[in-house]
Amino acid sequence: MIVARARVTVKQQGEAMRTDVESAVKDIRNKQQILLMKSKNRMSGGLSESQKARLRRNVPDYLRSGFSWLCFEFQTTPNRDRVKKVPIDPETGQRAGYKDPAAWGTLEEAIAGCARFHADGVGYAFMSDDNIVGLDLDNCRNPATGEIDQWASDIIHETNSYSEVTPSGTGIRIFVDGKWRHPEHRTTGLGSAGKGGVEIYSEWFFAITGDHLDGTPREIERRTEVIEHLHSRFFALPKPSGAPTIRTAAAVNNDDAVLIEKARSVENGGNSNNSGQGSGKSIRPNPKPILPCAVCSPSGRIAMRSAWIICFVGRAYFVPNGMRGISLTARLTASTPSASP
Repeated sequence: MIVARARVTVKQQGEAMRTDVESAVKDIRNKQQILLMKSKNRMSGGLSESQKARLRRNVPDYLRSGFSWLCFEFQTTPNRDRVKKVPIDPETGQRAGYKDPAAWGTLEEAIAGCARFHADGVGYAFMSDDNIVGLDLDNCRNPATGEIDQWASDIIHETNSYSEVTPSGTGIRIFVDGKWRHPEHRTTGLGSAGKGGVEIYSEWFFAITGDHLDGTPREIERRTEVIEHLHSRFFALPKPSGAPTIRTAAAVNNDDAVLIEKARSVENGGNSNNSGQGSGKSIRPNPKPILPCAVCSPSGRIAMRSAWIICFVGRAYFVPNGMRGISLTARLTASTPSASP
């Protein structure tokens, strides 16, 4: 009996040690991957001149002129193979939630923030009202040869929209004009080795490299039918046992929608119906010149959501789609708890 217990104890200790070793190996591999990504353009924090040039030259106009840019830094997570990209406010250098408009900036501000705070790259915070769908094709590209797996090539050919190589060099990112209206977002187990995966989002923080994939369009193309076909292909059909796993996202917080509705009601004299709203990609227009709110913070930074620009101290600026200029400055209704006097 004593010998049997001793054997069990030794076995348990051995399993625990093996788990610790596997975890340490994963952590080392993740850190090696980060070093490889950083050394790709001879950088150690901040962007190289070649990276800056690619961003300015290749990123589609719609994104390049947008206001939802952030910096990011690589982060490893114990017991996970994936390297996380943590959003960084390009003005303060502090970590930020990608859904926080106060942290957003322009592409040039994000590039400057990378240099100032030694961040690892830049990315764009896509909101559902951008009408842009981002597709991540993971573990589909040989970084040494540039060869792309057939399953990923099929998706690239079908979407036929702006595509670029991811920071790791092992994946492809595609942006299309449309909206992902489904709760499923991730499927894995693709390719002959079963290591490939697809992630699809309308609301997400995507790292942007500007490393344009040759042979794909240089602008974001409208692909509504393709988006639905991808859902049918990867998510809609019943999955047999052992099929690729699927991840769904949590429900979206509607606080922003409520705030926008209150601002809209001010503009329309209490009527929240705005039949003049436009449609399509141009949901977040460039409203320059922007007049800073008199009670803004010294930086005068203004957060942008949809066709509305909302100052966090309680001032709302109404900007209809397609118009450049501010048509109304109004104080939010007193029912908004966070509004300042």
